[in-house]
Amino acid sequence: MKIRSQNEASNKINHGSWSISSFFIGNSKFGIFPATAAFMVATAIAIPISWKIEGKLPIMPIIIGVFVVFFGSLTLIFQDPTFIKIKPTIVNLVFAAGLIISRTFFSKKCFKNYI
Repeated sequence: MKIRSQNEASNKINHGSWSISSFFIGNSKFGIFPATAAFMVATAIAIPISWKIEGKLPIMPIIIGVFVVFFGSLTLIFQDPTFIKIKPTIVNLVFAAGLIISRTFFSKKCFKNYI
């Protein structure tokens, strides 16, 4: 995948960093439950902003956003921080499975379009 410009690459990085930064800052100041809510809101805001800037729907942030909302909701509903803590592991397992399946059963570049 070829990135068109340095500015485009930094935009992709910055959209993801705002969401996770809101979680870490919120967690250090207010605790894990308010941080989880802030993370969910920041992720929900970052996806349309990314869509507006890039001009297309960002697949990876949407997939990650679904996981953030799902595990964040479980965390807030059950007041159990385990759910938001296992989210990165589950997301990485899903992407790893996608890479393995695309390389094994399809062409090597099948999953490359989404990264």
